[in-house]
Amino acid sequence: MPRTIMLSRQVNRLTLSPRKSVGCSRPPIPNCATIAYSILARWIYRRNLLSTPTLLALTNTWRSNIAEGIGETGTNSVLKRSFSALCLSAMAERESKLPFMGRASYHNLVAQAVAYLQAERDLREYDPILH
Repeated sequence: MPRTIMLSRQVNRLTLSPRKSVGCSRPPIPNCATIAYSILARWIYRRNLLSTPTLLALTNTWRSNIAEGIGETGTNSVLKRSFSALCLSAMAERESKLPFMGRASYHNLVAQAVAYLQAERDLREYDPILH
């Protein structure tokens, strides 16, 4: 098996494994959300690194995440929602350059993102206790 295919499979597995743990208030590594986003964004933008099923699975997970706890204030659920919204912006940009989700799904994503922005009530700024 060619090395690039093996690498691509490993990257797809790695990308899907931590997707439910983002947004934790006590990350195992300081600034892990920043590191995770930096890596994910690079992988999302690189052509043919993440498979279409992986991109769609990530998009669906993050779409679900932005609805969890919406309307709450002062809880840590905002961490998962805001991280997911950030990652969805990378997916939207990827879709505009290298389509993978289809026109209808993209328009639904944009509509859901607008609804999320209107519904979010926890508008905290930087919280040093969480970092």
